[in-house]
Amino acid sequence: MKNTRGGFSVVVAILVMVLISSILVLSLSLSSKSIKQTTDIYLKAQAEILARSATEYAVLAISGHDMIHGGDCLENINLSYNNMFDANMTIMYIGDN
Repeated sequence: MKNTRGGFSVVVAILVMVLISSILVLSLSLSSKSIKQTTDIYLKAQAEILARSATEYAVLAISGHDMIHGGDCLENINLSYNNMFDANMTIMYIGDN
């Protein structure tokens, strides 16, 4: 009788260890996914803000560019931010003037 109880206790202990290790692995996996997701959200927000800023800069550059006194039209604007993002804008005009 005593051997049966000891064997059963060992099996239960092994099952509990497997269950706890499975929960820990799942927890670690979810933690690493949330860190990656947070980083992706941050980079996306940063890229969107840079795109808006580049658009506003292009409008400012066009309005401040002197085309009347012999200057050519502004056609390209290239911006770089922290060697991570590049904004390359091509400007097209409607009409002759």
